[in-house]
Amino acid sequence: MPEYDKHAVKAAVKVSTVIGDLVGEPPVRRGRELRVCCPFHDDRHPSLRINDEKNGGVWHCDPCGMGGDAFRFAMEHQGLAFADAVNFLGERYQVERSRT
Repeated sequence: MPEYDKHAVKAAVKVSTVIGDLVGEPPVRRGRELRVCCPFHDDRHPSLRINDEKNGGVWHCDPCGMGGDAFRFAMEHQGLAFADAVNFLGERYQVERSRT
């Protein structure tokens, strides 16, 4: 069971911040979206699109078809289960822990 509330983590953390931190490269603004090179395939031109406003923050890469929210990115990038991704992001971004 996650030590952090998934809703609190999602509200506190922008998907662009998570992606930029984990890939080690700040996303670049292109129109309404942000872009970064996708870490899930050989990407030489920024093809991973990020939108912090849509559905609480989403990302998608057209060439490889991967996408999701901040939790999905952490799961794929770090090889984590969902609950572990919630805890990873909660701890990394110092979100207040759930009270049980």
